[in-house]
Amino acid sequence: MLVIFSTIFIVAVLEIMSRLLYGTEFIDGYEYRLAQPEPYKDSDYFSKSFVEESFYQPGNWINPEGTRILYPANYESNYFNVVEHKRVTTDPPENNTHTIHLFGGSTIYNGEVPDEYTVASYLQRIFNVKAPQKYRVLNYGANSINTSQQLERLKTIDVQPRDIVVFYGGVNDSWLFTSGRIDGWIKGENLVALGRLNTIQKVRFRVHEKLKRRSKFISKFLNPHTSHIPDFLKDSTKVEQMKIDLAKSYISSITIADSISRSKEAVFFNFLQPTILTRSELPMNEKEFLQNNTLTPESWLLAMKYSYPVLFDSNIKLGNQGINSKELTSIFDQSNESYYLDICHLTEKGNNAVATAISNAMLESF
Repeated sequence: MLVIFSTIFIVAVLEIMSRLLYGTEFIDGYEYRLAQPEPYKDSDYFSKSFVEESFYQPGNWINPEGTRILYPANYESNYFNVVEHKRVTTDPPENNTHTIHLFGGSTIYNGEVPDEYTVASYLQRIFNVKAPQKYRVLNYGANSINTSQQLERLKTIDVQPRDIVVFYGGVNDSWLFTSGRIDGWIKGENLVALGRLNTIQKVRFRVHEKLKRRSKFISKFLNPHTSHIPDFLKDSTKVEQMKIDLAKSYISSITIADSISRSKEAVFFNFLQPTILTRSELPMNEKEFLQNNTLTPESWLLAMKYSYPVLFDSNIKLGNQGINSKELTSIFDQSNESYYLDICHLTEKGNNAVATAISNAMLESF
């Protein structure tokens, strides 16, 4: 009886102290977004129901057997719509002679905003003005996919002469550093990682997922993601090899995508996306976000630190080869506004800036 009482007392003390010391910290991105952070302050669509839906839509991500292709299940709501496994792009022209095929990960799918505020929809409206009735924008964005997966999806698309193919990404290539396998893919590597957990790790993972919203101690100290740094990210030899592998994979995927586009008489563009870490100056709330290792695990920061210089240099090499491959890493440097909800996802102002930068680069080359 004494043992049971002592255990309960210790658990209670730990929980009380955790709430006193860390009570104001957000435990995950969902809780952070519910608090309507600065990027959502002027968003007229913002509500608790919107945030909740943004985390569960489109309900399922489909992975055709034998492939690494991912695409969203069809879905319908006031905010999010997926038709023929593509996020809806609003304001399409009544008639169009050509198509802009826009590929990317979650930062092109844009689950953080309603349909009309995605990069694709902003890009559509820009081309409606700059090149009326010529281009329809199709959004092939899918959460977690990297550049090699974009290439795999491209190979299944009916691209016509004078169409435009656009790749946008970098972050998901970068996050593969946290798996130790540059030739992998995030969904697949996550499943493998879960399978490798020992019994204690599995128990910790399940306890955290079930009780993190009820216990500040569990959310803070039993989080399996925050402070763990994989051994291979501490191994300089392994890191250098991953850098070499990343450069080869990225350059190869972009080169093949450009070749496929040319073979179909289409124009190809690749854009290296910005992240919160590529800004020269951060507004206060973005600084605070980075200081919260629950929202920004240290392994993510290391992955970005090691990989982004490689991606930046690879874009220079691709450009020297005559490929339209450009970096957008500094597009927010002239602004003090808050754009980021996390390390890479944006709200409508950021998406508008991205679409503007993409369209400017495309239109300049015509």
